[in-house]
Amino acid sequence: MQESIGYSKERGDSVKLINAPFRVPAVAKDEPLPLWQQDWLVDLVRSLGMPVAMSLVALMIVMGLLKPAFKAAATPVVGAVPQGLHVVAGESQSLPELNPPRALKAPRNTEQLDGARAIARQNPAAAAHVVRTWVNGEA
Repeated sequence: MQESIGYSKERGDSVKLINAPFRVPAVAKDEPLPLWQQDWLVDLVRSLGMPVAMSLVALMIVMGLLKPAFKAAATPVVGAVPQGLHVVAGESQSLPELNPPRALKAPRNTEQLDGARAIARQNPAAAAHVVRTWVNGEA
């Protein structure tokens, strides 16, 4: 046994053996853990934490950005004429008048038409200018 513990007489080592009874510590009563420290609740909170956080972020985006945009779109414009079946059936409001475009007058006879074609061939820029004034409604 002395060799197993590295006993050396030259160094002045000594070995004492004491026989002592082995004592088992008193077992303390296990108190139940509070609810917030129980393993199943901690696992449940960890597994639900990310979906709940993402839902809160989505709710904040909807309430902060989309709801004001929907409110602005739903607000009626002042002075706008309401349209729909209720206006036609129930109320007697006058609709705004539409100004029809002026009809373009085409040459009435073939001689005028041939003359216009000849001018368009000779000077296409002038013909384009004439057509542009017709379309813009200038005199």
